[in-house]
Amino acid sequence: EPDPGTASWPLYSSNVKENRAEFSASSHLLAEFSSGMFDNKLLFGADYSHMSEKATMYMGGPLATVDLLAPTSWPAWEAPTGVAMSDGDNEYQTLGAYVQLQSTIADRLHVLGSLRLARLEIDQYSPTYLRSDTTSETRLLPRIGAVFDLTKNFSVFADYSEGMKGNPFYFYSGAAVPELSKQVEAGIKFDFKNGLSGSAAVF
Repeated sequence: EPDPGTASWPLYSSNVKENRAEFSASSHLLAEFSSGMFDNKLLFGADYSHMSEKATMYMGGPLATVDLLAPTSWPAWEAPTGVAMSDGDNEYQTLGAYVQLQSTIADRLHVLGSLRLARLEIDQYSPTYLRSDTTSETRLLPRIGAVFDLTKNFSVFADYSEGMKGNPFYFYSGAAVPELSKQVEAGIKFDFKNGLSGSAAVF
């Protein structure tokens, strides 16, 4: 039989101090119009967000070694001292502008298409290690989707979208890399007059 090894692990103490301040604003303009079989909603919008973050992580120990298969007592936590293991004085800024068209065709087919121009800026600085990194990324992010009403109670849907966001408190391995995402989804929805509703989807 293979040897599972030891179950004894050293315990370290850690302490994270963090302070964040966030501000965000958004606005949009909606126009509604119809043309024959089409009922349309045209949306224009813009948004802005800013977050400043100061965080410091201290690590100390080991305080003791504990057998996780047969623990007896846990050592008391002690505040670590000395130089910070890692720290950051960071700023994150996101700007975006978008246009979206939503149309209903013959009261049964609902389609949506949008484009978002997004910019992400991240400034990182470590007071302890005197290191600074800057990230700036601009992306055109599409979104499309459709819903078709099979009956008054059942509908099928499908959509595709892309996204981008920044990860806060990131300074371990160089400049922060934006988190990019793509999603494809399809499924069915149901809605009955008695209030029972739900959906099932794969994505």
